[in-house]
Amino acid sequence: MTDEIVTITDSDISKAWGKVLLTAMSPGDRLRPMCVSITGFGDEGPSEVHEIREALDKLLSEDDKTFSTKITSETIFPYTHWSRKKPSRQELYATYLEKFLPRYRRQTPRKKKGTYFERLINFSGYAKDSAGLIVPKSINQLEHIITVWNHYKKIGRSPAHAKLQASCFDPNKDHDASPYLEFPCLQQVGFSYSTDGLLAVTGYYTTQYIISRAYGNYLGLYHLGIFMAKEMGLKLSKINCFTANPKLDRNKSSLRQLQAIVNSYI
Repeated sequence: MTDEIVTITDSDISKAWGKVLLTAMSPGDRLRPMCVSITGFGDEGPSEVHEIREALDKLLSEDDKTFSTKITSETIFPYTHWSRKKPSRQELYATYLEKFLPRYRRQTPRKKKGTYFERLINFSGYAKDSAGLIVPKSINQLEHIITVWNHYKKIGRSPAHAKLQASCFDPNKDHDASPYLEFPCLQQVGFSYSTDGLLAVTGYYTTQYIISRAYGNYLGLYHLGIFMAKEMGLKLSKINCFTANPKLDRNKSSLRQLQAIVNSYI
């Protein structure tokens, strides 16, 4: 078996995910690292095959331990609230931390570590106080990226791409003795830009569950990209999802019907 990285590109989220599923269903004893790129976003949002998404959501609804593609996507970005209420970004941050997150924790008590969006806007960092002592400080990584971008834009320059990154993995919370790490699988999000005003978003995963998480992750990264593109004055052109260890989290025999539906559209 070759150890080359699997690369998948499509302009449709459902078909991109479908190609991932078909790759995972093909004969072989393990999955290779995978990079999925989704491009060609129009003004009406991402292209999707509703029959594929509906079939996946139906399968997910049969297990009380998994969430719909929509719920998974909103752990990365609360698109429903943002698109309906159209709050300023400061209002979005405040509403999320003060209202949405407490409700989410009550409804999903086993999700003790919160959400990805919380880590992006409320990361547990440190800073020096007036006496020069290191003290805990909450860091809004998205706001920092937007501020840095707007600062350089105002002076007619562009920031280094390395400045436009946000972390989800927090060693203070996530390095423990448990053999399993349910959260976070998304380690880092990077934003890159081109000289013609296009934005790309890249999510880096150590592990990604193809059935229960991947589709929602693609949607979440897309919605996060739409938000960041708006605040940065750019146009979202691509999302990339790099996974070091993709996992097919269902028995292949239970996925034959879903595989047939995907095959009919790809």
